[in-house]
Amino acid sequence: MRLTANVSYDELSAIIGKDRSTIMRNISKLKEAGLLKRVGSKKTGHWKVL
Repeated sequence: MRLTANVSYDELSAIIGKDRSTIMRNISKLKEAGLLKRVGSKKTGHWKVL
């Protein structure tokens, strides 16, 4: 396993063994709860933990 701050949905899916849709759904829930914020563009941006 590589250690990095940058990981794609597909890489995260492989690392934790959950479907990509599950990861996207959980990120959405964290965003709605005010715990995550998207910084930058959709392609080159990143998530910030609040």
